[in-house]
Amino acid sequence: MATILMYRNEGDRRMCEIALTNGDRVQLRLNKAGLVIEQIGLGEKASDVLFEADADVVADMCASLLGPTDIKQTTPLDLLVGVVSQIPSAAHVRTSFRAATDAL
Repeated sequence: MATILMYRNEGDRRMCEIALTNGDRVQLRLNKAGLVIEQIGLGEKASDVLFEADADVVADMCASLLGPTDIKQTTPLDLLVGVVSQIPSAAHVRTSFRAATDAL
């Protein structure tokens, strides 16, 4: 089960850090420019950008995930954290989000 380690959904620099099921740590950073999902390097392991998209792509992704839900009840960060926290590893985050972008 994933664990949310840090969560900030206010101001200009919305972000969340999640420890995924396999122990990988990822950070989602959301701002006016778009979204960056990065695997956090621990120890000798370097950080790695898993996915990056501009605001228009992120808006399309979030809209397609919402369905009939009232958009005022959730934020883009909440929605993205809900998705990422169910993905078991950083490698799967990378492939899942890139595949989702290709499908738009």
